[in-house]
Amino acid sequence: MTLTIFPGTTLTQSSGFFGDGTFGQGAFGVGDGISLSAVINPVFPLAMSASYRTITTDLRYGREQRRSKWTYPRRRIEAAWEALSNSESALIWNFYQDRRGDLEPFWFVITYQDIYKNEYIGKGDGAATVFDLPSFNTDSGTLTVYVAGTPTAVTFVSGTGEGGADQIEFATAPSSGAVISADLTGKLRLKVRFDGEPTITLAWNQAYHISAMFKEAR
Repeated sequence: MTLTIFPGTTLTQSSGFFGDGTFGQGAFGVGDGISLSAVINPVFPLAMSASYRTITTDLRYGREQRRSKWTYPRRRIEAAWEALSNSESALIWNFYQDRRGDLEPFWFVITYQDIYKNEYIGKGDGAATVFDLPSFNTDSGTLTVYVAGTPTAVTFVSGTGEGGADQIEFATAPSSGAVISADLTGKLRLKVRFDGEPTITLAWNQAYHISAMFKEAR
């Protein structure tokens, strides 16, 4: 099962969807049977980087040989929370423990609309025609979907995917192994996992500070 962190909303467990669907900027919430009535605000902006796992080999005369192992980047997100109470810091720590550290992935949503190019959606299997987009509140007017690099017509469906994600439907199923990607404008949804233990600091005023790293998981 994947669980959800939405920066920007207070989350409760409801019908298998972890969140109340209200996306504003600047809050942290957890599901998994926890009803969180207080918003826990991270420090904004979030720090996000992307890696293509480029392998660089030094050659003679100072030349380099470079190869990218990934066609699509994997992102790392650094989030921090300041001035937390003991109970608020415990919620974040317990969420980490319930995921068994780096093991279990969850959803992370960037809660402002932005333009994203060449976002990975999945691969065809010759039968499936419906796929989740990696986004919420997607602008269907600017959406371009590619199958094996070729722009392909789809039907856009709002909010019917896993956890309320937007979806696309093909008239004909993409062939087996065909990579599906998209250019889109929306609120990006990433499947991530913890990347190491959160760091918890107790300040002089008895307030807790937490920093955590998340790494995109596929």
